[in-house]
Amino acid sequence: MHVLITGCSSGFGKLAAEEIALEGHRVFATMRNPKEQNSEAANSLSVAKNVVVLEMDVTSEVSVENAVNQCMARGGVDCVIHNAGIGVDGVAEASTTEQFARILDVNLLGVHRLNRYVLPHMRARRSGLLLYISSGLGRTVLPYLASYCASKFALEAYAEALGYEVILHGIESVILQPGAYPSEFRSKILEPDDVERLQGYPVEHEEAVRINALTNQYLSSEAAPDPHDVTNAMLKMIEAPPGTRPMRIALRRDSGGLKMINQICSEVQGAMMRGMKLEHRLPARPQL
Repeated sequence: MHVLITGCSSGFGKLAAEEIALEGHRVFATMRNPKEQNSEAANSLSVAKNVVVLEMDVTSEVSVENAVNQCMARGGVDCVIHNAGIGVDGVAEASTTEQFARILDVNLLGVHRLNRYVLPHMRARRSGLLLYISSGLGRTVLPYLASYCASKFALEAYAEALGYEVILHGIESVILQPGAYPSEFRSKILEPDDVERLQGYPVEHEEAVRINALTNQYLSSEAAPDPHDVTNAMLKMIEAPPGTRPMRIALRRDSGGLKMINQICSEVQGAMMRGMKLEHRLPARPQL
């Protein structure tokens, strides 16, 4: 299978590119600035068997189109793993509208931007897999991560709605919901850019800093979950027979509550779809 992965400069993206390629799949590992700030990751991946490193900024229409055209020239794309993502950790009011928009541009609009270029090819072949890396914070929320939560809630809504639209074209959608895992993602989380507004929340700012420090301490300890849980789930979905893939998979270590939310939402959604005579668009296995 030919797999395009976004955000391969670090974290789940880089690990997924390595692991999926090892299993014999052709991987298009995309990232921003592979010849500059991400050259180390790009050079590491480019020497791996079955990996082609391509430049792609998911916020740029031209960049996405160029990368997809290169993939098509190399045999096409069977699966897209929407992995690229950023976040802001801090009081929501202290993020400017422009900063909030930046989060949505990467985490949501970038996904749609890429889908618009790959879906025509998948529809023509009547097959394909769209794999979305969401979060447990795409169903539940925490303070100080408002823009990230909002982007992931929006991503889940988009992925599910689009999934119903493309399923009769042979294209399947799967949403993975990891919790916090050790990765470079947390080291790249942005801080709110309006320092003046932040001064109005001294207690909340201190609490946000404390929670962030405790989370980082946990993720650097032996008790931290294994990031391979997530990449293994990606690989399992890639290699699963069409028609057997669930729409959502909760991967958070304490995912009992998340699975319960998913199940309840699935039942309500299914009832609504059946009420609208759209049951033929429901996946065979909605949740795991």
